[in-house]
Amino acid sequence: MAWTPYFNLKEVKDVAASPDAILLSKTRARVFFATPRLAAEAAIRMLRELTESAFVETKFQNPDICDVYAYQATPPITAMVAGTEMACRAWCVKFTLLPEHVLLVSFHPLEQPIRTARGKKVTP
Repeated sequence: MAWTPYFNLKEVKDVAASPDAILLSKTRARVFFATPRLAAEAAIRMLRELTESAFVETKFQNPDICDVYAYQATPPITAMVAGTEMACRAWCVKFTLLPEHVLLVSFHPLEQPIRTARGKKVTP
């Protein structure tokens, strides 16, 4: 039996329905976008399209509990990588659910292959 996310994805999406409810880490999320607005737009799209089949694992990062997903963007999302814009399809997503916010701890282009809890291999 495959692992399941700690957070109910529908509840995460319900909270994230308000753009003001999405918070992005500066160092592992916002830095990969040319502007904060582009980061927010990409995050809204990702959370809208994310499915449980992309779930990888739950991480316990004291004091937070975070769900990790391997999101595949079609069409790709433009990211800033080493100062260069790149169209990226595979993304690492790590979030925690707060009372009125979704905190994206990580939202960046996938750096190495990862396997979902259902066994699908996702590559950068």
